[in-house]
Amino acid sequence: MKYLVNETVVFDTAEFTLCSEDSEPNCIKLSNSAGKVLEQLILHHGNGQVVTRDHFFEQVWTINGLQPSNGNLNQQVSLIRKALSNVGLGSSVIITVPKRGLKLSDKLRITALEAELSRPVDKVHLTDSFTGPSGSASGSLSLQQSTRLIPYIVMLLLAIFAAIIIYIYSYQNNNQPTYYFGKIDSCEVYTLRPVDDDERDDLTNDVRAVMKDNIDRCQPNSALLFSKTQAADKWVQDNINIRIFMAKCQKDRNGDLTRCLNYFLYNWTV
Repeated sequence: MKYLVNETVVFDTAEFTLCSEDSEPNCIKLSNSAGKVLEQLILHHGNGQVVTRDHFFEQVWTINGLQPSNGNLNQQVSLIRKALSNVGLGSSVIITVPKRGLKLSDKLRITALEAELSRPVDKVHLTDSFTGPSGSASGSLSLQQSTRLIPYIVMLLLAIFAAIIIYIYSYQNNNQPTYYFGKIDSCEVYTLRPVDDDERDDLTNDVRAVMKDNIDRCQPNSALLFSKTQAADKWVQDNINIRIFMAKCQKDRNGDLTRCLNYFLYNWTV
Protein backbone atom coordinates (compact mmCIF):
# COMPACT_ATOMS: atom_id res chain seq x y z
CA MET A 1 0.00 0.00 0.00
CA LYS A 2 1.12 3.57 -0.74
CA TYR A 3 -0.02 6.72 1.02
CA LEU A 4 0.20 10.34 -0.14
CA VAL A 5 0.98 12.67 2.76
CA ASN A 6 0.18 16.38 2.41
CA GLU A 7 0.23 15.89 -1.37
CA THR A 8 4.03 16.03 -1.33
CA VAL A 9 5.32 12.76 0.15
CA VAL A 10 4.57 9.14 -0.74
CA PHE A 11 5.03 6.42 1.88
CA ASP A 12 5.35 2.87 0.47
CA THR A 13 4.54 0.19 3.06
CA ALA A 14 5.97 -2.57 0.86
CA GLU A 15 9.48 -1.12 0.73
CA PHE A 16 9.20 1.30 3.67
CA THR A 17 10.29 4.31 1.62
CA LEU A 18 9.41 7.98 2.07
CA CYS A 19 9.61 9.83 -1.25
CA SER A 20 9.10 13.54 -1.80
CA GLU A 21 7.18 14.45 -4.94
CA ASP A 22 8.51 17.99 -5.41
CA SER A 23 10.73 19.32 -8.19
CA GLU A 24 13.79 17.62 -6.67
CA PRO A 25 12.64 14.09 -5.78
CA ASN A 26 14.21 12.57 -2.70
CA CYS A 27 13.60 9.05 -1.44
CA ILE A 28 14.61 7.65 1.94
CA LYS A 29 14.37 4.01 2.96
CA LEU A 30 13.47 3.30 6.57
CA SER A 31 14.52 0.23 8.49
CA ASN A 32 11.86 -2.49 8.66
CA SER A 33 11.02 -1.67 12.28
CA ALA A 34 10.80 2.08 11.64
CA GLY A 35 8.65 1.49 8.55
CA LYS A 36 6.22 -0.69 10.49
CA VAL A 37 5.96 1.88 13.28
CA LEU A 38 5.12 4.61 10.74
CA GLU A 39 2.60 2.30 9.06
CA GLN A 40 0.78 1.79 12.36
CA LEU A 41 0.68 5.56 12.93
CA ILE A 42 -0.84 6.10 9.47
CA LEU A 43 -3.40 3.31 9.93
CA HIS A 44 -4.64 4.97 13.13
CA HIS A 45 -4.56 8.53 11.80
CA GLY A 46 -7.72 10.56 11.32
CA ASN A 47 -9.86 9.35 14.19
CA GLY A 48 -7.88 10.93 17.00
CA GLN A 49 -6.76 7.51 18.20
CA VAL A 50 -3.46 7.28 20.07
CA VAL A 51 -1.29 4.25 19.31
CA THR A 52 -0.09 2.73 22.57
CA ARG A 53 3.38 1.33 23.14
CA ASP A 54 1.89 -2.10 23.77
CA HIS A 55 0.23 -1.97 20.35
CA PHE A 56 3.57 -1.08 18.71
CA PHE A 57 5.30 -3.88 20.61
CA GLU A 58 2.74 -6.44 19.43
CA GLN A 59 2.39 -5.37 15.78
CA VAL A 60 6.01 -4.44 15.04
CA TRP A 61 8.09 -6.82 17.14
CA THR A 62 6.24 -9.66 18.89
CA ILE A 63 4.23 -10.70 15.84
CA ASN A 64 7.53 -11.01 13.94
CA GLY A 65 9.24 -13.06 16.64
CA LEU A 66 11.35 -10.15 17.93
CA GLN A 67 11.89 -8.87 21.45
CA PRO A 68 10.37 -5.38 21.96
CA SER A 69 11.73 -2.68 24.23
CA ASN A 70 11.04 0.97 24.98
CA GLY A 71 14.56 1.87 23.91
CA ASN A 72 14.13 0.23 20.52
CA LEU A 73 10.79 1.95 19.93
CA ASN A 74 12.28 5.32 20.85
CA GLN A 75 15.13 4.75 18.39
CA GLN A 76 12.75 3.92 15.54
CA VAL A 77 10.58 6.99 16.27
CA SER A 78 13.72 9.15 16.24
CA LEU A 79 14.67 7.74 12.82
CA ILE A 80 11.18 8.39 11.46
CA ARG A 81 11.21 11.99 12.69
CA LYS A 82 14.53 12.64 10.98
CA ALA A 83 13.29 11.10 7.76
CA LEU A 84 10.04 13.10 7.82
CA SER A 85 12.00 16.28 8.42
CA ASN A 86 14.30 15.46 5.51
CA VAL A 87 11.43 15.07 3.04
CA GLY A 88 9.89 18.35 4.16
CA LEU A 89 7.19 17.30 6.62
CA GLY A 90 8.99 18.29 9.80
CA SER A 91 9.77 16.16 12.84
CA SER A 92 6.91 17.59 14.93
CA VAL A 93 4.23 15.71 12.97
CA ILE A 94 4.71 12.77 15.38
CA ILE A 95 3.11 13.76 18.67
CA THR A 96 3.87 12.10 21.99
CA VAL A 97 0.81 11.85 24.23
CA PRO A 98 2.10 11.46 27.83
CA LYS A 99 1.26 8.12 29.48
CA ARG A 100 -0.74 7.05 26.42
CA GLY A 101 1.41 6.67 23.31
CA LEU A 102 2.01 8.31 19.93
CA LYS A 103 -0.08 9.79 17.13
CA LEU A 104 0.35 11.72 13.89
CA SER A 105 -0.67 15.36 13.81
CA ASP A 106 -4.31 15.87 12.88
CA LYS A 107 -3.14 18.56 10.45
CA LEU A 108 -1.62 15.93 8.15
CA ARG A 109 -3.65 15.00 5.07
CA ILE A 110 -3.15 11.32 4.24
CA THR A 111 -4.78 9.49 1.33
CA ALA A 112 -4.28 5.96 0.00
CA LEU A 113 -2.77 5.58 -3.48
CA GLU A 114 -2.74 2.81 -6.03
CA ALA A 115 0.70 1.27 -6.27
CA GLU A 116 1.22 2.24 -9.92
CA LEU A 117 0.59 5.95 -9.35
CA SER A 118 3.86 6.46 -7.57
CA ARG A 119 6.83 6.72 -9.89
CA PRO A 120 10.08 4.94 -9.03
CA VAL A 121 12.91 7.06 -7.73
CA ASP A 122 16.45 6.43 -6.56
CA LYS A 123 16.62 5.33 -2.94
CA VAL A 124 18.81 6.45 -0.14
CA HIS A 125 18.95 3.69 2.49
CA LEU A 126 18.12 4.57 6.05
CA THR A 127 18.76 1.54 8.20
CA ASP A 128 20.41 1.79 11.57
CA SER A 129 21.73 5.31 11.02
CA PHE A 130 20.01 8.17 9.20
CA THR A 131 21.48 9.53 5.98
CA GLY A 132 20.01 12.57 4.26
CA PRO A 133 20.41 13.70 0.64
CA SER A 134 23.52 15.70 1.47
CA GLY A 135 25.26 12.56 2.74
CA SER A 136 25.23 13.67 6.37
CA ALA A 137 24.58 10.92 8.93
CA SER A 138 23.43 10.66 12.49
CA GLY A 139 25.50 8.14 14.37
CA SER A 140 23.39 7.84 17.49
CA LEU A 141 22.00 4.40 16.68
CA SER A 142 25.28 3.21 15.16
CA LEU A 143 27.05 4.37 18.31
CA GLN A 144 24.66 2.36 20.47
CA GLN A 145 25.20 -0.73 18.34
CA SER A 146 28.96 -0.22 18.55
CA THR A 147 28.65 0.11 22.32
CA ARG A 148 26.81 -3.21 22.47
CA LEU A 149 29.74 -4.81 20.63
CA ILE A 150 32.30 -3.64 23.20
CA PRO A 151 31.81 -6.60 25.62
CA TYR A 152 32.28 -9.06 22.76
CA ILE A 153 35.41 -7.24 21.57
CA VAL A 154 36.82 -7.26 25.11
CA MET A 155 36.06 -10.99 25.45
CA LEU A 156 37.77 -11.67 22.11
CA LEU A 157 40.86 -9.70 23.15
CA LEU A 158 40.99 -11.52 26.49
CA ALA A 159 40.70 -14.87 24.70
CA ILE A 160 43.55 -13.91 22.36
CA PHE A 161 45.65 -12.74 25.31
CA ALA A 162 44.95 -15.97 27.20
CA ALA A 163 45.87 -18.03 24.15
CA ILE A 164 49.18 -16.16 23.86
CA ILE A 165 49.96 -16.72 27.56
CA ILE A 166 49.09 -20.41 27.30
CA TYR A 167 51.27 -20.76 24.21
CA ILE A 168 54.21 -19.04 25.88
CA TYR A 169 53.77 -21.12 29.05
CA SER A 170 53.48 -24.32 27.05
CA TYR A 171 56.47 -23.40 24.91
CA GLN A 172 58.58 -22.67 27.96
CA ASN A 173 57.49 -25.91 29.64
CA ASN A 174 58.25 -27.92 26.54
CA ASN A 175 61.69 -26.32 26.35
CA GLN A 176 62.71 -26.61 30.01
CA PRO A 177 66.52 -26.53 30.10
CA THR A 178 68.28 -29.46 31.76
CA TYR A 179 71.77 -29.70 33.20
CA TYR A 180 73.98 -32.79 33.13
CA PHE A 181 74.81 -33.77 36.71
CA GLY A 182 76.82 -36.91 36.10
CA LYS A 183 76.53 -40.67 36.08
CA ILE A 184 75.23 -42.39 39.18
CA ASP A 185 75.61 -46.15 39.05
CA SER A 186 74.38 -47.03 35.55
CA CYS A 187 72.25 -43.92 35.04
CA GLU A 188 73.02 -40.56 33.50
CA VAL A 189 71.40 -37.90 35.68
CA TYR A 190 70.16 -34.46 34.65
CA THR A 191 68.83 -31.68 36.89
CA LEU A 192 66.58 -28.68 36.25
CA ARG A 193 69.16 -26.23 37.59
CA PRO A 194 72.90 -26.05 37.96
CA VAL A 195 74.13 -27.85 41.10
CA ASP A 196 76.79 -26.25 43.28
CA ASP A 197 79.78 -28.34 44.33
CA ASP A 198 78.77 -28.30 47.99
CA GLU A 199 75.39 -29.83 47.05
CA ARG A 200 76.66 -32.66 44.90
CA ASP A 201 77.19 -35.25 47.64
CA ASP A 202 73.75 -34.70 49.20
CA LEU A 203 72.05 -34.77 45.82
CA THR A 204 73.90 -37.96 44.86
CA ASN A 205 72.67 -39.64 48.05
CA ASP A 206 69.12 -38.47 47.37
CA VAL A 207 69.17 -39.84 43.82
CA ARG A 208 70.51 -43.20 44.97
CA ALA A 209 67.88 -43.42 47.72
CA VAL A 210 65.03 -42.76 45.29
CA MET A 211 66.51 -45.18 42.73
CA LYS A 212 66.77 -47.90 45.36
CA ASP A 213 63.01 -48.17 45.80
CA ASN A 214 61.93 -47.33 42.26
CA ILE A 215 64.56 -47.96 39.58
CA ASP A 216 66.67 -51.10 39.18
CA ARG A 217 68.93 -50.01 36.33
CA CYS A 218 69.14 -47.71 33.33
CA GLN A 219 69.41 -48.73 29.69
CA PRO A 220 72.04 -47.09 27.45
CA ASN A 221 69.47 -44.81 25.79
CA SER A 222 67.78 -43.70 29.02
CA ALA A 223 68.46 -41.02 31.62
CA LEU A 224 67.14 -39.71 34.92
CA LEU A 225 65.78 -36.23 35.53
CA PHE A 226 65.94 -35.18 39.19
CA SER A 227 64.69 -32.15 41.12
CA LYS A 228 64.45 -31.37 44.82
CA THR A 229 62.75 -28.28 46.18
CA GLN A 230 62.39 -27.20 49.77
CA ALA A 231 61.55 -24.11 51.79
CA ALA A 232 64.37 -21.83 52.87
CA ASP A 233 63.21 -21.69 56.48
CA LYS A 234 64.94 -24.44 58.45
CA TRP A 235 61.88 -25.44 60.51
CA VAL A 236 59.66 -25.59 57.44
CA GLN A 237 62.42 -27.34 55.56
CA ASP A 238 62.70 -30.13 58.10
CA ASN A 239 59.00 -30.63 58.68
CA ILE A 240 56.51 -29.90 55.96
CA ASN A 241 57.77 -28.76 52.61
CA ILE A 242 60.20 -31.05 50.84
CA ARG A 243 59.25 -32.15 47.34
CA ILE A 244 61.23 -34.50 45.13
CA PHE A 245 60.59 -35.16 41.49
CA MET A 246 62.37 -37.80 39.45
CA ALA A 247 61.67 -39.08 35.96
CA LYS A 248 63.14 -41.99 34.05
CA CYS A 249 63.16 -40.95 30.40
CA GLN A 250 64.16 -42.29 27.02
CA LYS A 251 66.49 -40.31 24.76
CA ASP A 252 65.40 -39.67 21.19
CA ARG A 253 67.71 -39.47 18.20
CA ASN A 254 68.45 -35.82 19.01
CA GLY A 255 69.37 -36.60 22.59
CA ASP A 256 66.23 -34.98 23.98
CA LEU A 257 64.42 -36.61 26.90
CA THR A 258 61.06 -38.12 26.03
CA ARG A 259 58.60 -40.82 27.15
CA CYS A 260 59.21 -40.22 30.85
CA LEU A 261 57.97 -42.24 33.82
CA ASN A 262 57.51 -39.74 36.63
CA TYR A 263 57.92 -40.13 40.39
CA PHE A 264 56.71 -37.54 42.91
CA LEU A 265 57.66 -37.65 46.60
CA TYR A 266 56.32 -35.21 49.20
CA ASN A 267 57.95 -34.59 52.60
CA TRP A 268 60.31 -37.42 51.76
CA THR A 269 63.59 -37.89 53.57
CA VAL A 270 66.46 -40.30 53.05
